Amino acid sequence: MINKQIQILRGVSIFYIVLLHSTCMWSEHLQKIYFKYFETSSGVELFFVIAGYFAAKKLSKADTLSGIGVAKYIVSRFKRLSPLMYFWGLVMFLWGG
Repeated sequence: MINKQIQILRGVSIFYIVLLHSTCMWSEHLQKIYFKYFETSSGVELFFVIAGYFAAKKLSKADTLSGIGVAKYIVSRFKRLSPLMYFWGLVMFLWGG
């Protein structure tokens, strides 16, 4: 079970990233106010730290300490994430097109 506090941090980082990406729809005045008070990459950095924590936690288990275990972990991550990568690549290709 994922720790509740880590889930809250994860939600905060996702909210912060969505908020940052929505600034392109704001007026120039609101953008200046936002970027004056907020660091733009903090949400992304927090999200990567949390992802790194879970990756290290998964890799620290006894069955993944071997080279084969690490390779299996990398292959499983690629299988899980590659459909989304191809989907969003297709969306950007069709949208930009």
